[in-house]
Amino acid sequence: MNVIFIQIFNINMMKKIILIIGLIIGFQHKIISQQIYLIPKGGVSISSVKYVPAPFSTQLVEDYNYAKKGSIHSYTGGVGIEIGLMKKNIISIQPEILYVRKGARIFHAAFNEDYQLNYLEIPLLLKFIYSIKKFKFFVNAGPSIGIGLDGKYKYLPSSNLSKPFDKDIEFTDHSSKVEFLILEKTDVSMNYGGGVGYKLGKLVVWLEGRYGKGSKETKCFYNYQTTGGVPKFPPDWTFYNRFITITMGIAIPLKNI
Repeated sequence: MNVIFIQIFNINMMKKIILIIGLIIGFQHKIISQQIYLIPKGGVSISSVKYVPAPFSTQLVEDYNYAKKGSIHSYTGGVGIEIGLMKKNIISIQPEILYVRKGARIFHAAFNEDYQLNYLEIPLLLKFIYSIKKFKFFVNAGPSIGIGLDGKYKYLPSSNLSKPFDKDIEFTDHSSKVEFLILEKTDVSMNYGGGVGYKLGKLVVWLEGRYGKGSKETKCFYNYQTTGGVPKFPPDWTFYNRFITITMGIAIPLKNI
């Protein structure tokens, strides 16, 4: 039942996003001085997780529930399009396509573990801008759909008694080639951000900080097995993704509509 509900939720969210974009395109001739900007951007990401209490108890689950959780650091990048909805782009809508690495570092007594999960992130943001001369201050917020690409598990021993190693993580519902996999290929989150821009001629240089709060459970399996197509064992750990991105971008004007 939970799986069906999540699938319906994702479908409805995507329909809303498509509807909003369609309304903007359909009524753009009624918008005054609408400006469109192309915004390539890049920066760094800081990711961690929030655990979901497990309805079962094994030694492995207990180890993860009480282990200290840390963050992993990586890079992020992509492109966005800012479409003005009012004069001087005071209010605009900004769809984006980004690469974001999510995951966490888990601390144990004798070793640490890194779970690095790579996503293609597709946010749709509503942006509010307040200008003071050449400076543009803004806040934005909106939903995002993440599409799982691949991942890496890293074992990092605290001493020389054992050697570090890494293994692939796949986003799939079945596999016999990897030891770690995640069933859900999509991640749903809400994004909240803000920052400042500076106008250089026709260009605008943006500096932005953003927080992403995952709202869909991510289930990670180790030594995955099935019975009749159904997972034989419960997931080893379940969590919500949390991430912060700090990016710099350049807004390039395309045209006025």
